Amino acid sequence: MWWYARFQFWKKIRRYSNEWKSSWQQMIDIENVKTVILEDADEDYLGLYEVVWSLRSLYPRANDEVLIGAAQEAALVLLELGLIQVLVFQQEKAPSKLNLADAKRILRDMKSWWSAPGAAFKHVLSTADRGVVMQSF
Repeated sequence: MWWYARFQFWKKIRRYSNEWKSSWQQMIDIENVKTVILEDADEDYLGLYEVVWSLRSLYPRANDEVLIGAAQEAALVLLELGLIQVLVFQQEKAPSKLNLADAKRILRDMKSWWSAPGAAFKHVLSTADRGVVMQSF
């Protein structure tokens, strides 16, 4: 009968392991994701896929769909608050800011967060005050 107890033990472990994997969305701190986005976007233009890369270093066991979901949620909140903007790069032109509706559409689209190997990013995040020169008097 010891083998049956051992079987039941591993069965429970497997069940809890699957529940634990699916609960990553609940374990990712959205405030932390917002901080990552703001810090990285303030330094330079931030490709959407770069947000996922940064989150992967913080949550290495979470899958890409969960990381993208957390990034989408945080980016949409920051966009609504006016703390970030979404820019689009077009060939040989300066980046242009998207209006709020288009920016939300881009952020909600899962494909926007993936990067094709070797492809330059098209949509980037930037802090809303980019280009403002700070002066002291």
